[in-house]
Amino acid sequence: MIETGAYDKDKAMEKVVDLLEEVQLPPEFADRYPHELSGGQRQRVAIARGIATNPRFVVLDEPTSALDVSVQAEILELLRELRETHKMAMLFITHNISVVSYMADRIYVMYAGKVMEKGPKAEVIRKPAHPYTQALISAVPEVGRQMRRVVLKGDVPSLVSPPKGCRFHPRCPVAIATCGWTADEVAEALRRVLEARYPELSQRARLRPLGELELEVKGLSASELKDVVERESEFNRALKSIQSVSEEGGRVMVRLTKYSEPRMVEVARGHLAACHLLSASS
Repeated sequence: MIETGAYDKDKAMEKVVDLLEEVQLPPEFADRYPHELSGGQRQRVAIARGIATNPRFVVLDEPTSALDVSVQAEILELLRELRETHKMAMLFITHNISVVSYMADRIYVMYAGKVMEKGPKAEVIRKPAHPYTQALISAVPEVGRQMRRVVLKGDVPSLVSPPKGCRFHPRCPVAIATCGWTADEVAEALRRVLEARYPELSQRARLRPLGELELEVKGLSASELKDVVERESEFNRALKSIQSVSEEGGRVMVRLTKYSEPRMVEVARGHLAACHLLSASS
């Protein structure tokens, strides 16, 4: 504040004291160093710095992470008070559904850099439409309500080389043929299935992706591969993308269904989600 010329030294100190009072810290904290403060106190100081210029819009990235539950509640209550007092908008970036439920008016659910679902808080939390949102909500227990936990398998993808189509499809428990499966993914899925359940076939099989939607298989007949796909596709979503299996010149060619990126579909007023299952039913 002094460096920008907005305040002289005395005025700047008055402003600091006012800001500390706003975040419910005593004036003597102005002379303290960060290592002398608790986690909750440091968070209050960070909030005070954030509102020092009277912004109309504030971005808060995981504002309650690494704090005790009781301290989290105090910080959230403080933020609500400041939001009302200063008439400011706040954007919360968080993995904590409880924080979202307490603070938000509207919710945007993102996965691997893409918006999966968006809408009013009550709609998204009570009636999640996207499989990823459903998995997130299922992880939050609710008193008096019996819920089935959706456990996601696999790892979060790399943003350097994200999945094709819907970015959630490799972990989606209800993924379909058009969600984004590529020859590399299907080849890996087939290798795992063959190694785990068909060791004799696994020893003979040689799989080679040819582009994004074609796969060459040597060492197996078309009928052997078709039999595996029919048996296992119910348990391995990647195999559902196989459109055809045919013998061509001493090799088996596997062709996949063309994929596309899902578009946003309105499931209720102002409530949208990007999922092929919703597009198919709309």
